Amino acid sequence: MQNEALTLKYRPACFEEVVGQASAVVYLSSLIRRNKTARSVALAGCPGIGKTTLARIYAKALQCEAPTSGGSPCNACDTCIAFDRGHTDYYELNGGTHGGIDAIRRIVEICRGMPLRADWRVIVIDEAQGLSRQAFDALLKTLEEPPTQTVFVLATTERHRIRGAIQSRCTVLDLDLIDDETAKAYLAHLCRKEGFGFEDAALATIVAVSKGQLRDLVKNLEQVGEFDPTISLDVTLSVLGVAHGPIVVGFLDAVFVGDLRQQEAFLHLWPVGAETKFDALLAALLQIHDLEFADPPLERLADPAFVTIEATAWRRLADAIRDRAARHALHPVAVWQEMTDLCMNWRSGSELGLRNAALRLTQMVNAPPPVRSAEPAPGPIARAEPTPHLGDPSRPAFIVPQVTPVIIDGVTRDDVLDLELQAESDPARHEDASGQYLSVAMAQAVFEAASFLMQEHGLAFNARLSVAHDGFRQFDPGSAAAFRAHLLSELRERLEHWTAGRLDGRCLSIAVLERGFGAADGLVTNIAAHVPIALRDHLKEWLLFEFLPRFETPARSLFFDARAPRDVQAETNEHWGHVRWLCRGLNPRILALDGPDPARAGYRCLADLLGTMRGQRRPAGDIGEAERIVVSPEIGPAAWSVAVAERLAPLSAFADRAWSFIDRGWERDEHQHRCRLRAFNAADILDSLSFHEPDPLEAAYRVQRRAELMESQRPLDPRRRSRSWSGWWAEARPNYIAVPSTQPAFSKCSA
Repeated sequence: MQNEALTLKYRPACFEEVVGQASAVVYLSSLIRRNKTARSVALAGCPGIGKTTLARIYAKALQCEAPTSGGSPCNACDTCIAFDRGHTDYYELNGGTHGGIDAIRRIVEICRGMPLRADWRVIVIDEAQGLSRQAFDALLKTLEEPPTQTVFVLATTERHRIRGAIQSRCTVLDLDLIDDETAKAYLAHLCRKEGFGFEDAALATIVAVSKGQLRDLVKNLEQVGEFDPTISLDVTLSVLGVAHGPIVVGFLDAVFVGDLRQQEAFLHLWPVGAETKFDALLAALLQIHDLEFADPPLERLADPAFVTIEATAWRRLADAIRDRAARHALHPVAVWQEMTDLCMNWRSGSELGLRNAALRLTQMVNAPPPVRSAEPAPGPIARAEPTPHLGDPSRPAFIVPQVTPVIIDGVTRDDVLDLELQAESDPARHEDASGQYLSVAMAQAVFEAASFLMQEHGLAFNARLSVAHDGFRQFDPGSAAAFRAHLLSELRERLEHWTAGRLDGRCLSIAVLERGFGAADGLVTNIAAHVPIALRDHLKEWLLFEFLPRFETPARSLFFDARAPRDVQAETNEHWGHVRWLCRGLNPRILALDGPDPARAGYRCLADLLGTMRGQRRPAGDIGEAERIVVSPEIGPAAWSVAVAERLAPLSAFADRAWSFIDRGWERDEHQHRCRLRAFNAADILDSLSFHEPDPLEAAYRVQRRAELMESQRPLDPRRRSRSWSGWWAEARPNYIAVPSTQPAFSKCSA
């Protein structure tokens, strides 16, 4: 037939013509050669790889009067000719369109009689996953007791949707995608038969676009051949819609130089949807990783459009990533991961979302490089003990101390691996190093404030904000700290205005001021915050289009990211990821006991115990007398003191050295526990305060009794409170100074 489609013209008519399914072909053909029959066969695999074709060849071979020595039908006997014309001993049902119980009942009715022409009646159910529950029930009964001389063949693209009971009664054959070498050789064979010329790169592109699906392979070849019988690369890229390789590379080049106009120009040259563009950007980042960062390099195409891109272009982009990593003292793969995460988190189907993502990507890779401060003198390794529990009423609650941290400089990332070997150094020596790192007390303040946010308010950090103060012309720590206070105040006012002052609408945050680490001097404020996720886009627009223009500051001087978590666990992971990011300036040579029991614990690197990423660790830099850490009032000293006064002092995994509990999310259970305690005791407390007893002795007894009840329900030590869930406090009691339960402390707690 002159105008017959290539997919029909070259559809296999025998087992020998089937491409790329050797195991299935060997099994089915061997059954025919040995005069055996599999009464129930299930063929599973992706669309377009030959399931229905194999089912028809097997059915035809079963009914053939004289199969070949290879087990294929002869295609010449009367039965084979009748099969091609559609005789009544072969039935094919599409489960996707006729998957109801009535269709299966008709099949069962047909199978009751003997075959009319052939030795076997063959029932093929294509798209078997589309059968209804009742249809599966009826089919299961039929497969358990198959009718005489009847063979069933099921074909499915979603094997997991086929009941296990059905699969257990079938011989299941999994069909594979066609490998690239086989697909390319088959294309060359078809080109020679059709008289097409071809370029190897063009065939490789067709193979990559087809993704191992034989039907798409032949269809794409036919589509290109209709335009250009020579099958050239340029025409192939254009016809198959994969000519965007140079556009993607040019766009990334513009990102690394910060040219927004050039980025817009490249995006306008690309007439596809935003989601497709996001996929291509992610594929380009994967290609960079495979060729430049993987060890050994992976020679594969992440996108067929990249077949025309020279290796030098990928090396140029990888060098730009390495340059940013060097400026920020990060591993190149860490920078690559940040770019990939940003594209994945901002992936959307709108052009506006794409432009926002491009802007964020540009801001991230072109952020001003901070500087490494002067190297402090080397000193000994320090063993650091956690400070007492901040719920202890004998000391001020929740203080962010301005102290000189214990410093050992000259540290590389590899040095951290040797810390345990050096743990025998003198633990008593603490050297001054001009505040180059965060101290233990500072790290504890950050971790406990973050934990208190979840315990007291049931909220989590879901946003990250970085401010490069150089862009705001602030070069000394004092002015940077003042600007930080101004920014936090405006953020708070803006969110309270939008949310009418609700607690969950406030900007609850921890802000850390540090000096950059790289080739140029610069101060940076890093902020982890909780913001209403519904207001994320509004807040971003306000920062970029209202706040920044007041200072005539480039957009790269401010980086904001807020994500909507997929589930509770993802929200918890995101929360503690922000906290660890704030504490990346912790001295990596500080050691701490790795468990609550000093007698059984050993010393380990505190940064490792807290889980800070090694690729992000770096000195926090000297900021003089400026305040390093600022905490929102709702999770600061005043709020902590109020909780202590209510005899609801928070738990602290940090102070108790329960490092494995740091990021488990137990704070959510604790939040529910605290809410129940407050609700249970509120009426009783109000009644006790308002009760007037004329008898002084009776009144004193009631006060004493109430104090005892408070001590039993709300002991000062938060680990002694009764809970429906358990944790480390069942065994840990290190260094906690509690007020004795016999002491009438109610007046103190209610003051």
